[in-house]
Amino acid sequence: MKKYLHVFIALSVCALLMFCLYGCGSSSSYWGTPVEDPNQVTGPLGITSFTDDDGDNVNPVNETSTINFSVKGYGFEKFVDGCTLTFVNVDTNAVYTATIVRWLDRFISANVNVPGGKYIVRVTRGDALSTPDTTYYYKGTGNYPVTVQ
Repeated sequence: MKKYLHVFIALSVCALLMFCLYGCGSSSSYWGTPVEDPNQVTGPLGITSFTDDDGDNVNPVNETSTINFSVKGYGFEKFVDGCTLTFVNVDTNAVYTATIVRWLDRFISANVNVPGGKYIVRVTRGDALSTPDTTYYYKGTGNYPVTVQ
């Protein structure tokens, strides 16, 4: 009887070690810790404000230059692979991806190198895209019509 009890204990310990090392489901990594999935956003993304270094959303320089800026909003959550902040040129559809300096649930600071133009600013987390697409940044001088929705 003692022999069987030792075998049972040894098998139980092995099973417990396997559970601890390998996790218990598809949402776990090799070591049993949760894996962030940027496609599982818990709520909508939205931008409530956008400001550059001098506190507005306009830069008078026509030439390509780096802009430091901050975005406030909601639903950004924790930064994981698949999180981006992009500038999309309204006239050419060229996309410029910002370098993230800091990413928090309601605040992002970043910088981007862009030429003159009118841009839509977008935050993406997995499959979720900030809405609506009406956060504009103006770089350079020009006649940019402003649409109020």
